[in-house]
Amino acid sequence: MKHLLTVIFCMIVYITQINARLTFQTFDVKSGISDNYVIAMLRDQYGFMWFATLNGLNRYDGYQCKQYWVTDSDTYSNCFNNISEDASGTIWVRTPDQYFYYNRELDKLESNIEKRLRPLGINDKIEMIHVDYEQNLWCMAGNKLYYYDFQDKKLQELSFPDKELLHIVSRQSYSCLLFSNGEIAEVDWETKTVRKIVQLELPRSGEHRIYMDTQFRLWIYTIYTSNLQCYDIQNRKMFEFSGKETIQSDIVKAIIDDGNGNIWIGTNSTGIYILKKIPISLSPSIRAASIISTGKFLEFCLNIMIRNGVEIAGSMKPHTVFIKPSFDIILNRGISVATCGIIMARSKNENKTYEI
Repeated sequence: MKHLLTVIFCMIVYITQINARLTFQTFDVKSGISDNYVIAMLRDQYGFMWFATLNGLNRYDGYQCKQYWVTDSDTYSNCFNNISEDASGTIWVRTPDQYFYYNRELDKLESNIEKRLRPLGINDKIEMIHVDYEQNLWCMAGNKLYYYDFQDKKLQELSFPDKELLHIVSRQSYSCLLFSNGEIAEVDWETKTVRKIVQLELPRSGEHRIYMDTQFRLWIYTIYTSNLQCYDIQNRKMFEFSGKETIQSDIVKAIIDDGNGNIWIGTNSTGIYILKKIPISLSPSIRAASIISTGKFLEFCLNIMIRNGVEIAGSMKPHTVFIKPSFDIILNRGISVATCGIIMARSKNENKTYEI
């Protein structure tokens, strides 16, 4: 009898876990989000989920959503296209016009970013803000680049006249810069110089971005234009991989390393491609699929651009929020958005669910 009760209990727990894993609800404008077009997402250090949309910024506490705007009259100025949090807990957001930070004490967005930067020693007018993988802060002002290390409480700066900086990437204190002329340079903080490592040919139009994976390879891609290149820093040569031509037939939106050496590439119309570590080759196993949940403490932040709202699955607690996009899937840099669960995918063309 005792063994029978144990078996029944285990079955109940198992069934409950399965049901919890697959249960999800749609979270859109009817649920309180300001716009169904979600451009970027963040889970902050307090467990809140932030949704940057085409019309407004939203903070979700697991029960309800609060909306933030920077103006009451201009929808364009309320388009939030980037959100990040540095190691001090400051949340930075960007609109087409300027940067803002979230004032937790007053619970509102502030445009006076100098108020937060001045105590760090940054006094110039800032044109670009970037938070790296270690959540340290990078700020661009004219031809001057500032870097603040929160752990060491140290500010460093570089100057490079006659060069336009497009994007910054840094992992484990190794930093690279992408310039508008196609040059990629590495930063040497000891000599406070930048050293050119490769010269690339970039498309004339589009938004150029760079990503550094855990193998210290640089992935260069262009939003709105077909372009994908990879440079191996350790071997100092371009990195070729199987399936490159297939991916380049689409537009790459974002790239992320899952921590196991596999490269996930989100595209504009054909879903996600996976470049497996050994041998590195194209795996179209979840093309045109939608991610339902993420877990195993993957250092992911889903940066999702969708048109039909965000679907939240599983527990409604802020620290176990699962995200399922219902349109385009874009993966980008950030922190974990889930603390448990598995990666799953549901095909848009088939009524099936796959475990990966």
